[in-house]
Amino acid sequence: MTDTQAGFTINVPPRWSATTESLTQLTDPVERFTAATFPLARWDGDPDHLPRCDVVLPAAISNAGRADAFATIQERVAATGGGGATGTSGVPDYVLGQGSFADVPAHADLSCAIRGPAAGFDTRWIRFEANGRSFYLALVIGPDVSPERRAELWSMLDSFQPT
Repeated sequence: MTDTQAGFTINVPPRWSATTESLTQLTDPVERFTAATFPLARWDGDPDHLPRCDVVLPAAISNAGRADAFATIQERVAATGGGGATGTSGVPDYVLGQGSFADVPAHADLSCAIRGPAAGFDTRWIRFEANGRSFYLALVIGPDVSPERRAELWSMLDSFQPT
């Protein structure tokens, strides 16, 4: 998948739902890419009252099951505070191309995004940089995700290339 306007390419596995259209009304960070192993849904509610974890698209992940995976990449369009996705520490969690996203520890826990019991879900919020741009990656991985599906997720994310 290529988005020339947003300036990136990414390889999406077969049987994954994916979009480069925004699923919320967020303006900074801007949603650049979202993919899941289940149908994606848009949040059209009041942007000032996003339920629970607004950064991980609550309407989208409400369809997630225990054997599903979800990922969204968002980009900071205006440097703030510590500078883009680096936050107050000034250091991103990951620099694209230095290893795999699979090996990056979570910057924050996103279990608040799970509707229903969150036990066993792997939720991650990762700040990363590439080509002078600052991004966030939000992940929700169900406890029953197969090794094959997990490998597809990491391969897809590792293929992300900003242009």
